[in-house]
Amino acid sequence: MQPFTFPGPPTHQDFEALIAELLSSQEPDASVQQYGRSGQSQHGVDVVVARSNGTTLGYQCKDVQVLSARTVATEAARATAFPGDLSRFVIFTTAPRDTKSQDAARLATKAAPFLVEVMAWDDISALLMKDLPVAQAYMRQLPLQDVTSAYLWQLRIAFDRPAFTDSAAMEWSHTEQLQAITDVEFFLSTGQLRTRDSSHVLSSLPAASITMEKQSLSKLRSLLSALKREVTPSAKAEIGADFAAVHLRRGTIDDARLKMLGVLNDLLAKHNMPALVIH
Repeated sequence: MQPFTFPGPPTHQDFEALIAELLSSQEPDASVQQYGRSGQSQHGVDVVVARSNGTTLGYQCKDVQVLSARTVATEAARATAFPGDLSRFVIFTTAPRDTKSQDAARLATKAAPFLVEVMAWDDISALLMKDLPVAQAYMRQLPLQDVTSAYLWQLRIAFDRPAFTDSAAMEWSHTEQLQAITDVEFFLSTGQLRTRDSSHVLSSLPAASITMEKQSLSKLRSLLSALKREVTPSAKAEIGADFAAVHLRRGTIDDARLKMLGVLNDLLAKHNMPALVIH
């Protein structure tokens, strides 16, 4: 299951604040503080977590495109001078996951009196997916266009399937079309897209989180529900082998389908994204 990839933070300060919020949410019984300020000696530690059992964890935030092995080793060495004993030192970075920095963390652990780890932006995105209140607070600090565009690309993927793009006269199953509608409804509600066998294939955010296009997405959800109401009787008739009844409803199904896709394609065009090809 691939996590939704959140847009990166606007500034290093925003990155530190995000990590502090994530850690506060993950460690509700611990003291979480941003350590020091710019210009002070921080010993490689930006955020400190003091647990009730007496252990202290240090976190460094690196807003960089590439986290080098040398940087990992240097920051871990600096953290050994942190006042008090650290039991764990984690470097959070906006860089993508990379074996070189991960291997460097394992090597640094052998030389340091604490565990050294690297958490890349891919890992941070996965953590945010599990903590929507923090994710939504973070998104409110970002340019909404970036978040909306990322979401709409995922939305396009969710709707790009024959159940929506192909005419009802092309002989696909209305039972399968009904399942596709249910799957996309679930995606709009939860951000999780499933295959026909219930495997997860896409992780995003709930439609309600995308405030910039809230009205358009609400209309799209309403039109999807209208399509479902048209398809349901045909799916039942198909199961009962009443194909005459199925044939009679194909026109109204296509009308509802095309109306819904028209709204979706207008939304995609508004954000300079390719329209779905409709048959």
